[in-house]
Order: sequence, then structure tokens, then C-alpha cells
Amino acid sequence: YNGSVSSSDAQDYYRFDFSKADTFNSLLSGLNSKVGIQLLDSDGHAIAETSSNSDSAAALSTALNPGTYYVRVYSLTQDATDYHLSLVNGA
Repeated sequence: YNGSVSSSDAQDYYRFDFSKADTFNSLLSGLNSKVGIQLLDSDGHAIAETSSNSDSAAALSTALNPGTYYVRVYSLTQDATDYHLSLVNGA
């Protein structure tokens, strides 16, 4: 997925479904400002989150059961940035 966040559009959400228990991996790259990435369950509760330590990338990995989940990408600064989000199941 390709997207952008800024002070006027501070967050994006992506929905995905897991059909079996597996490891979820995400990578947020192509950044030029600091962003956070949050994994939410189907009720909107945070399961895991991380943020970029610099303006380069952020990665998140966790075990998930079958179900519907959301990834929230959000700005940590007022600066705009484009990004590329990769979502992969399995190790």
C-alpha cells in the first residue's frame, strides 16, 4: 500500500483478514518524517505498536489468531511524508 500522512491527514487505516493463526509482519518504508504504526483488533483495541526511530522505516511483527485486524499509520510530527506499507503473514 502507498499512502501519506500530514498535519491535515494525520492517519490512515488498512483492514485485513487472517484465515489461520500465523505471524503478522509489517514494514513501513520510504519515510521522510517520523510516523507510528499500530495493529488493532476488530474492536479497535491496540494489540501492538511501534514508531520510526528516524525518518527511514518502522517494522512490526506479532503472532495473530484468525480474524479481522486493522493497521493504523499515523504522523508523529506536523511534517508530511509519503510511505509504502508492506503487510505479510508468515515468518
